[in-house]
Amino acid sequence: LRFDRAICVKMLPRDVEMPICLSAVLWLLTIVAGLPVSPDCSGSETIQPSTCRDVVSALAVTCAAAPTHLCSVVFEPGVYFWNSTRGPVLFKGLTGGIDITVAQGPPSVDDRHHASPLSAEFITFGQALSGLFRFENVTGGIAITGLSVDSARLPYTYGRVVSVADGAVTLAFNRTQYPFYLPGTTEARDAPWLAAVTNIYGAIDPVLRVPKQPMHWGGGGDLTVDIAASTLAVKTQMINASFVGEWVVIEHNRRAAPVFDFYSCEGVVVTDVTLYSHAGFGFMFTAVNRITLDSVVVTTRTEQRPMSILADGAHFRKCSGYIHIVDSVFERNGDDCFASHSEYSSVIAVVNQTCVKVAGEGVDLAGEDELWVFRKRANLTYLATLTVTGVSQRTKTLCFNATLPEGLEPNDVLTSEVAPHILIERVRLWANLGHGLRIKTPNVLVRDCTLGYNSFGAILMIPDAAKWMSSMAVHNVTVENCSITNGDPWATAQYDVESASITVTAYVPEYVGATAGDVKGAVPVCQGMVNNDVTIRGNTIVQAAGVCTAVLMRATASFVVTNNTVIWPNRVPDGCTVLHALNSVGTCFNNHCTADGKLYDCGAC
Repeated sequence: LRFDRAICVKMLPRDVEMPICLSAVLWLLTIVAGLPVSPDCSGSETIQPSTCRDVVSALAVTCAAAPTHLCSVVFEPGVYFWNSTRGPVLFKGLTGGIDITVAQGPPSVDDRHHASPLSAEFITFGQALSGLFRFENVTGGIAITGLSVDSARLPYTYGRVVSVADGAVTLAFNRTQYPFYLPGTTEARDAPWLAAVTNIYGAIDPVLRVPKQPMHWGGGGDLTVDIAASTLAVKTQMINASFVGEWVVIEHNRRAAPVFDFYSCEGVVVTDVTLYSHAGFGFMFTAVNRITLDSVVVTTRTEQRPMSILADGAHFRKCSGYIHIVDSVFERNGDDCFASHSEYSSVIAVVNQTCVKVAGEGVDLAGEDELWVFRKRANLTYLATLTVTGVSQRTKTLCFNATLPEGLEPNDVLTSEVAPHILIERVRLWANLGHGLRIKTPNVLVRDCTLGYNSFGAILMIPDAAKWMSSMAVHNVTVENCSITNGDPWATAQYDVESASITVTAYVPEYVGATAGDVKGAVPVCQGMVNNDVTIRGNTIVQAAGVCTAVLMRATASFVVTNNTVIWPNRVPDGCTVLHALNSVGTCFNNHCTADGKLYDCGAC
């Protein structure tokens, strides 16, 4: 049986291929879970309260009643209005796994041998702009195919700065594209985007929709809207008069839950999924083993939109096994396209010879038998690697299989060695308001990718023990055969002493005291080496205006920079080089440089 825009659920063992579908008579739910819900998720062209989320939530309850069986949710192609006020739907503890997919359409015109999948599109609305799905402890595998996500009202406003005066910046905007009320809602004041502005991003080139100078990424303030005049004013002291006439994006909401949120799961495969807009992260993976993103697209729906989602496209925290991202697109995110990291815990006190009390988020995912590395906080000098034998979440205490390293002091750091092998291949990372790739873990291969106009730089590799505390030493990383264009259009040198298309560095506090928590500031590691085995080869790098160095390498041993072509569109500024190496050891050879269309002698890089 098939019903237009129905939802089907398969509650059978994997070797049984007969699906059970939900129709207007929900006898399955009534018998299994006693849940009187409606399957109508289609809504209408006018935004109205919809039961779609309630139906899927009921299916999640039904699946949880038989966790060892495969749970399969099949959407008919169509548009589903999703009231996200009550948060994402939770699927938890499914050892039999879950498939979320779209019913196959008729054979395509050009290929009669294969059915062509059609999309089920979710339009989110509501007072709280949350994500769609959260998965916890799903160990039987997760497959998501053929979905797309957009927002009924974009979680930002794009406009031209018309004035900066009296501690406020005023924007003119198109109220047709950015309405402050929606059909079917009551008054404009009920909308979540009328709260204070959280961030302002700019400037944005209105033709190319890419970051341009002047640069601002940060705080907003109280918001006043004049709907009749199509203007809004944000109280802030952070925008100066140089922005008058420029186009900027203002973010209205605190970041929402990710569209897809995975916690402590195994075997995630996401295929043919498109995200057009969301008020937060696209994909969040925490402690997930084995991940594949294939033909995933994060982009804007129309050429008029300057931004897709408001945070990272794909974010990975202490994952394991492997991460494969292939044949995908991440465009115009409000932060990094990709970020992978573990987390440093800092020492509060030594409990005994083998146990230490720590602060920081890393301990929340600690597990017995894991290898953990100890380092000095002041310079990330290696101290020891020990095996965890006990974890107390209540007291934030970790115990190890041997005596703690000599010289361990309050504020020193330790982190798990658990990390995935990462392949990023044939991926486009374009015009994001952050980095294209933020790599904070070892064992990464980036190959045949296209990166351009990522505001703070194409690629950042950084163990950071100063601010984010979310990283590991970077080693065994290769970037090859990639095309990088305008790698740092804001030319800001967000990390280290100068801007660059690719930055490899390490950060520590500027001051580390003797008392736990007594740390201040953030500076690059100026002596010694933390990272190793970083290879940059065979890439074509077109430098952004005002960016001198192509690759900045700091605190790194055994690096190789070779066979790259670096292009300065105009005359090469004095002192500009392929590589700027600081307290690092490696080789740089056989690179090729051009400027103003002419071959340039790269010298010794």
